Amino acid sequence: MSSADLVWKRGDESMEAFGRTIGCSCPIRSLANGQRGVREVVYTTTRSGKEGYPYDPQMFPIGLWLLIKVEVTDPPDPYLGPKFIRTDAHQKVERWSTVQRDELCYDAPLGLYAFDYGYLIHYSSGDYTLGCLKITSLDEQLLLCDRLEYAIEEQRDMMLEVVA
Repeated sequence: MSSADLVWKRGDESMEAFGRTIGCSCPIRSLANGQRGVREVVYTTTRSGKEGYPYDPQMFPIGLWLLIKVEVTDPPDPYLGPKFIRTDAHQKVERWSTVQRDELCYDAPLGLYAFDYGYLIHYSSGDYTLGCLKITSLDEQLLLCDRLEYAIEEQRDMMLEVVA
């Protein structure tokens, strides 16, 4: 049994959070699964939150991760919801080269790697993420955000465990 506050098993459509089950998934649009077009270039997120290198999005990484903070989007973002949770989750991903055609396109994997730190927990009105955990109910996302904000006020860490 995990001591983490939130536990998600990769591939499941729900997670355990504070003794209850909430809807959660990680439906990614990637080149590997054929859901991302070559003209839809996305970039890693660096440790400092800046845009990094072109890469093919990957599923939320396995591990024990700290929930860092709640961020508010103003106005509310349809992809991230009105609030989202930043984590310290990261993983090594393969960098891709790009080529300029009529617009910027993926070209080929480079055999070089970078760390991606852009793994969030958020509600979304869309069907896919870039590897983030998507909470299926806005009310449940806001509850998670409230719980994390309270834990931060109490100077208590909250953890997410992602298992295979």
